[in-house]
Amino acid sequence: LEREGVAVSWLPVDSSGRITAELLDRHEIDNETLVSIQWANNETGVIHEVEKMSQYVKAQGGFFHSDGAQIIGKKPICFDSSLIDFLTITGHKIHGPQGCGAVIKKPEAPLYPRQLGGTQEKGIRGGTENTPGIVGFGTAASQRMSSLRSAIEHCRSLRDYMENELRSQLDNFELVGDEDHRVCFISNFRIRGIDGQALVAQLDTRGVQISQSSACTNMRPEPSYVLREMGYSEDEAFEALRVGIGVNTSIQEVMKAIELIVEISNSIGMRWNPSLESASKE
Repeated sequence: LEREGVAVSWLPVDSSGRITAELLDRHEIDNETLVSIQWANNETGVIHEVEKMSQYVKAQGGFFHSDGAQIIGKKPICFDSSLIDFLTITGHKIHGPQGCGAVIKKPEAPLYPRQLGGTQEKGIRGGTENTPGIVGFGTAASQRMSSLRSAIEHCRSLRDYMENELRSQLDNFELVGDEDHRVCFISNFRIRGIDGQALVAQLDTRGVQISQSSACTNMRPEPSYVLREMGYSEDEAFEALRVGIGVNTSIQEVMKAIELIVEISNSIGMRWNPSLESASKE
């Protein structure tokens, strides 16, 4: 949008990775303003104050959009009763087909096609519909709606167990992000003094796949820009690990991950800090 000449203002996050409604007070909002906020961050899982922010924006006459990719199927949402004008979601986050997404909008919210050529999808997106993707997305959504409570309970219990065990076994363990406002399908943490890239690589060779950032950015050589915006130094951001937990994750897989993270972290720490190895021998 900036390249096309649209005036864009960027909202900062606080040290917990959260965008709060109070930040909007610093910006002029009118009927030509679109505020777009990620509902839950894809690296930290932190949930932003979307409900409060949408109320504020609508009171000023503006329009509100939220990227709901990381919140769909992880938190009950009632779009009809919300003040959100546009919500974008994606199928693969609830085990639907990859490459299939959707825009949900209020009837009065203006939306103009960027892809012309036909009257498909109410004239908003011309071209042959992706019928398998639509059906698969709808089926996945129906299944998640019927099992939402159990999915949340399952993932929260595994996440909390993993974090508590790592905290008890590693003195240098530290959670990243707002611990009280986050989805339970993502855990982001640092093991202070440990090279996160080395840890991820060694875990991969032993059958545990985690990352340092989201799939959108994990091929970049620099540290997570999300953590850098939260105030972490480059070295601190490189220490961070991101663990995804899903409905198919088992307690045995979590226990294996805990065991290997602790073992490898201690091994890396001793190589980097010879005094630790000497102390352990004493």
